[in-house]
Amino acid sequence: MDERILQARVGIMVISAMLLTAILTVLFGKFTWSIREGKTIYITFPSAPGVTEGTPVRKSGLLIGRVDGVSLIKGSSDVMVTVRLNSGVDINDDQVCRITTASILGDALLEFVKKPSLVGEPPGTDHKPIPNGDRMAGMVSANPLELMTALSADLPSTLQKVGNAGTDISRLANNVNRLLEGKDTGRLDRVLEKTEAAMENFQRAMANINEIVGDEKVRGDLKKSLASMPQIMDETHKTITGMQKAVNRADKNMENLEHLTGPLGEHGAEMAARLDSSITQLDTFMRQLVQFTSKFNEQQGTLSQLMNNPELYNQLTAAAKNVNQLTTQIRPILADVRVFSDKIARDPGQLGLSGAMQRNKNGTKYPNYGTVQPPPADWREPQIIPAPAIDSGNDPVIIVPQP
Repeated sequence: MDERILQARVGIMVISAMLLTAILTVLFGKFTWSIREGKTIYITFPSAPGVTEGTPVRKSGLLIGRVDGVSLIKGSSDVMVTVRLNSGVDINDDQVCRITTASILGDALLEFVKKPSLVGEPPGTDHKPIPNGDRMAGMVSANPLELMTALSADLPSTLQKVGNAGTDISRLANNVNRLLEGKDTGRLDRVLEKTEAAMENFQRAMANINEIVGDEKVRGDLKKSLASMPQIMDETHKTITGMQKAVNRADKNMENLEHLTGPLGEHGAEMAARLDSSITQLDTFMRQLVQFTSKFNEQQGTLSQLMNNPELYNQLTAAAKNVNQLTTQIRPILADVRVFSDKIARDPGQLGLSGAMQRNKNGTKYPNYGTVQPPPADWREPQIIPAPAIDSGNDPVIIVPQP
C-alpha cells in the first residue's frame, strides 16, 4: 500500500477523533450553554449530595438541561443550584425539582416531577410556565446507600429475629412431620375435612356476593352511591363545621352568662333579703286588700249600702237636686247684691233714709246713675247657667235678674 495513502487515512482518523472529542466535550462539558442556551432557574435545596456542575436534569426520563453552578447561600446551610435548561424547554409552576440517584452507585440526578399536593388534580388543568431567572424550592430524595447505612444499626437485631423465625419454622416443620408420621392421623383428617368445609362455605359466600354484585341494577346503585360519596362527605364536613360554630357560640353565651351571674353571686345575699322584704310587703298588701274587700262586701258598710240600698241612692240623688235648685235660686240674689253693692260704692249716702227716698231730677228710680255713670246695658240680660252633672233629667236653667 502506498505510504501517502496510509498517512492520509491516519490523518483523517486523527482529525475525526479530535472533532468527536470536541463535540462530546461541548455536549457534556461546561460549555453546553454556548450552543444550547435556554432558561435559567435557581433552585434552593436543604442539601445537594452528589450534585456538581454538569449534573444532568431530566423530566419524564428525558434530558432537558444540566446544572450550571452549585453554591452555598450566605447565612444559611441551604444550597443554591443553578439549572440551565435546553432551548425550547419550559417548566410549569406545578412542577418541583428533586435530587435523586440515577443508579444504585449513587450518581446524582435532578428530576422535575409533579408537586405532591397536585397529584390528584384533574387532567387538563392550566398552569403557567416558570419565567427565566425565577427561584423555586426543591426537595431531596433519600439515597439508597444512606438508607442502608441508617439501617445498619438495626441489621444485627433484624438478622437475629430472622434467625429466631427460622428456628420457629424448623420446629413447626418437625411437629408437622411427627404429626404426619405418628398414629394420630385421624385428627389431621378432621382438620382437613373442616378446612375443606370452610373453603366450600367460602366459595358459596363468594358466589352469593357475585350474584348480588353481578346484578346490573345493584351495580348501578353501588356506582351512584360511590359517586354521591364525595357530596355526602362534603355535607358531613359542613354539618360538623356548623356544629363547631354552634358549640363556639354556646361557649361564648356561657361566658356572657358567667359575666352576668358573677355580680348576682356577689350580691346574692342582699338581693335575697330585698326579695324577702318585697314578698313580705306584698303579703301585707294582699291581706289588707282581702280585708278591704271583706268590708266592702259587708251589708252594713257604707260602700255596700251605697251600691245595694236603692233608698240611700235616691236620697243622695234628691239631695243633689235640692243643692242644684238652691244654687239656681241663690244666683239672682247674688246678682242683686252685686247691684246693691255697686250702688253703695257709687253713692254711700244712699244708706240713709233720705237717700233711699230721694228721686233724681229726671224721675229715674236710681238717681246715682244720672250723676255718675249709667248701669251696664246687659245687667238685665238673661244668663244661661248649665245645670250640674247629675242625671236628673232637668234642662239648663235660665236666670233672669229681678229689678
